[in-house]
Amino acid sequence: MNNKTVMIVDDSTIMRAVIGDMLKGVSGLEVVATAANGKDALKQLGKVRPDLILLDIEMPEMDGLEFLRHVRLKSRARVIVLS
Repeated sequence: MNNKTVMIVDDSTIMRAVIGDMLKGVSGLEVVATAANGKDALKQLGKVRPDLILLDIEMPEMDGLEFLRHVRLKSRARVIVLS
């Protein structure tokens, strides 16, 4: 069975770690990237193709809503907003 890949986008280092730790225990999911804001996440989308993006809304540089506008053009990943 192929793992579904996940990107975590949140400006909180603690939240990225907590969410990543929670997903480690889920069979069939693999965290392939993390980012502290939408700008960093967009850069990483050129390197990784996650199946799922877990996204915070309020972040510096590029917030989650602006990231969503861009990601719809670059990726077919499903997005779940965690705020």
